[in-house]
Amino acid sequence: MEGLWELYQYIDRNIGGFVEDLKSLCRQPSVSAHKRGIDECVGVLEEMMKNIGIDVRVLEVKGGNPVVLGEIRSGKPHGTLGFYNHYDVQPPDPLEKWVSPPFSPEVRDGRIYARGVCDNKGNIIARLEAARAYMDVYGEVPVNLKFFIEGEEEIGSPHLGRFVRGRMPLLRSDGYIWEGEGVDTEGRPVVTLGAKGIMYVEFKARGPKTDVHSSKAPLVPNPAWRLVWMLSTLKGMDEKIRIPGWYDEVIPPTERDMQLLREAPFDEEADKQNLGLKEYLLGLTGV
Repeated sequence: MEGLWELYQYIDRNIGGFVEDLKSLCRQPSVSAHKRGIDECVGVLEEMMKNIGIDVRVLEVKGGNPVVLGEIRSGKPHGTLGFYNHYDVQPPDPLEKWVSPPFSPEVRDGRIYARGVCDNKGNIIARLEAARAYMDVYGEVPVNLKFFIEGEEEIGSPHLGRFVRGRMPLLRSDGYIWEGEGVDTEGRPVVTLGAKGIMYVEFKARGPKTDVHSSKAPLVPNPAWRLVWMLSTLKGMDEKIRIPGWYDEVIPPTERDMQLLREAPFDEEADKQNLGLKEYLLGLTGV
């Protein structure tokens, strides 16, 4: 785009600094499942955002990890755009599979290797540096920007709903862009218009008060088998959920939805090859 040429030149001149910022963030473990390095990562992120000129707040979450909020006000009355991201990462296990230490970023063949570089710290840095670049080149951003960066996405965001409900005025925007997306098998950038949810359930079964010798198996109830039998009642081999009422409020796709799906470029064979599959579940194919 001709009107953005100056911006692109700025990015080319400063890309080295952007990469160093990404490496700095990736050095922070921030493993939410282990409560490891969370505060340190938040501190690094907060300082980065302040250096860019973003108004930053770190809000504590009762029972959870802090949320980092940022805002840039524009002098132009064109609305507010929000960005959702998360600074937490998955545990790096198994460590023996790593060529380089997971929290010591290393560049190989033009790519950065570190835990969280893709999911989701690379997207955080891309958005922060985009804001920096735009302000440095043009003086101000074209719309108000809000940054919502949480620290529990990798464990299912158990406190996110309560946090959002309690701070709606602070978070309100005309729209939010999700944490990020990748490219398809042909290298084309992908924009996702929606995502499925997640439900986390923990089951417990109890049996005898102590370990029992296998010779008692015919007499003593086995909690492990009770869990197996219980799990088999949740979903059938046809992949249908068996819980009564589960599908009652499911909204079917519209004809427009189906049209968009049919028109979207997607290479099934390449995708299956990447996954190491001969076929999808139940032999599914097409839309």
